[in-house]
Amino acid sequence: MRSSWQGSLSCNLLTVPIKLYKAVDEKSTVKFNQLHRTYGTRIHQKKVTTTADGKEIEVQKDDIVKGFEIAKDQYVQMEESDFDAVKIPTISAVEIVQFIDGNEVDPRAVKDSYFMSPGKGGEKAFSLLLTAMGESQRKAIAKITMREREHIVMISPFEKVLLLQVLYWDDELRSCDEIAPPVFQHSSQELELAQKLIESMKAPWDPTEFTDDYREALMVLINDKAQGKVIAPPSAPAPSASSGDLLSQLMQSVEAADVK
Repeated sequence: MRSSWQGSLSCNLLTVPIKLYKAVDEKSTVKFNQLHRTYGTRIHQKKVTTTADGKEIEVQKDDIVKGFEIAKDQYVQMEESDFDAVKIPTISAVEIVQFIDGNEVDPRAVKDSYFMSPGKGGEKAFSLLLTAMGESQRKAIAKITMREREHIVMISPFEKVLLLQVLYWDDELRSCDEIAPPVFQHSSQELELAQKLIESMKAPWDPTEFTDDYREALMVLINDKAQGKVIAPPSAPAPSASSGDLLSQLMQSVEAADVK
């Protein structure tokens, strides 16, 4: 497994060399190329710019640098080496700020996950921190700079390593107040049926039982088209049998769940 980031884990005066590895292997969606409808050939997109004398030229990869606009059409050019010169501790260290109880972080906030393992010479200190966090049931809040941005992260014991989860900043989280539905009072019978429906569908969580059905069906369709088969559009879904009031829909749902 290839590391995504190398540096150190800093906890007050304790410093541990560490490496980060992506904790997920996200499956990409089915990839398509853009084609010309008539010729069936690929569409190519060229990068171009305009020179000082107004001439449009194609740009090569090595000619491209990042630029920050400081005024209209005025930019500060940034080389990759410039970003390494930013003077901030979290450039090379995951800096623990505090420890928290287990469930204090808003579930909306979790973005990316990384495994954290010790670098050479940091095994014992890493093991001590992993054990202490596990026994105290504490998680760490820290800061790290990756991909030209400082992030707030949560660090948790996870099996034999630590799990670092990148969080959204608080001002990036949206409120649901704008779309919150009205509050209703429900009858005891409605609540009882809803709870019965939930219990009838309860099962142990086994992620291996779930697959991307859309991806599989799409690949079947692509293979059929490749073999020249005629693709018929799907038939319109049948009207729902549960078209009555909420109570009757609950009753029918519970009956259907019991049959399964």
